Amino acid sequence: MSDARKNKLIKLGYLFIVWMILLALIFGFVLFMIADEPLEDTKEKIAWCEEYFPALTFEECSKEAGW
Repeated sequence: MSDARKNKLIKLGYLFIVWMILLALIFGFVLFMIADEPLEDTKEKIAWCEEYFPALTFEECSKEAGW
């Protein structure tokens, strides 16, 4: 195998690795953004707590409500 071909394969290998790392970072960022957003059920519980137990924290309200 010639040196030019070896260098091209090495460059392609590095490029492939860089693309895989970038895709993994983007995928991880998207998952983090999705996981960071509260679920609809949690939003409803927060609204319920604010309406019925406004003086309590969400954790205290959850204990009162039995969640």
